[in-house]
Amino acid sequence: MGSIALGEAALAHVINAEGEKIQAAIANTNDVDKMIEVNESVRDTLKQVNEVEQTLLAKLQLVVEFVRGERT
Repeated sequence: MGSIALGEAALAHVINAEGEKIQAAIANTNDVDKMIEVNESVRDTLKQVNEVEQTLLAKLQLVVEFVRGERT
């Protein structure tokens, strides 16, 4: 459970950093191509975050099954 919680906390930091990346791009450029580049980067990162989230969910489901005695 602890490793799952740490993973979730790490993902929260990544998501926050990506939000800050978007805010910085908006504040510092009017270049549409640069904004699209940042958007694509954030999108790719969030796809990876989603994949890690799915892995953490699977781990959590295994823990729940173990605690309930459904798995030995």
